[in-house]
Amino acid sequence: MDHDLPSASLLIRVPQACNLLQIGRSTLYVLMSNGDLDVMHIGRSVRITTPWPT
Repeated sequence: MDHDLPSASLLIRVPQACNLLQIGRSTLYVLMSNGDLDVMHIGRSVRITTPWPT
């Protein structure tokens, strides 16, 4: 896992990611633990990085 953010990224919360991907919370956490999603930890908070729309 890389802790550097891409130059153009947006950080979203878990509920927002679930809504965007139309998946459940447990499925999202599986994707995060498999490394399929880039995540960033800010204290105890988890944020999912998404590409910034151009």
